Amino acid sequence: AGFRVMGKSLTIRGEDRDSTILRTNAGYGVLFENSYGSLITNLTITGGKRDADGMATDAGIVGKNCRLTVKNVTIRDNTHRVDTVVVGIGGIFGREGSEIHAINNRILNNGWDGITLYRGASAVIADNIIKRGRGAGIGITWDGSALIYRNRVSEYWKGIGAFGQSRVICRNNVVFDNIGWGIIATGASFMEVL
Repeated sequence: AGFRVMGKSLTIRGEDRDSTILRTNAGYGVLFENSYGSLITNLTITGGKRDADGMATDAGIVGKNCRLTVKNVTIRDNTHRVDTVVVGIGGIFGREGSEIHAINNRILNNGWDGITLYRGASAVIADNIIKRGRGAGIGITWDGSALIYRNRVSEYWKGIGAFGQSRVICRNNVVFDNIGWGIIATGASFMEVL
């Protein structure tokens, strides 16, 4: 991890997205672990380096066993790849036990999913611009759950997806110019779309 917040609540507040830039040089740009009530806001995260382990959930921001708000953050140009690994670096990833509020962020030109939840994670994902990456713009997997509304998702392989046994409410999103499908629910997942 480039920056790690563990076992405490912390607010990381930049001056603004243009002048406060975290160059992480890591697969997990900013990792929040066992961190309840943390906030990261008003900055840019870039310069990630993909881990060689293909199972790593590399992203600009990763939450595990946490309650985290990500607001007014730009996560961009995390495009480093390892030739032996298909996946790259994503935007915001919620792992087991995380509750994430991702509000008004710009996730631009990264090497994997925009926002993804794994293993029981939950999120409110609203008012984000998620553009130009590989994988899914927003992916809710395993038994994750999310409220997804007023996002713009474009230029990914896939737009918004519910997989496994996930539960999703998806409203008022603009999903366009993706290579594959726009919005999909597969397996035993549930998605309500309006």
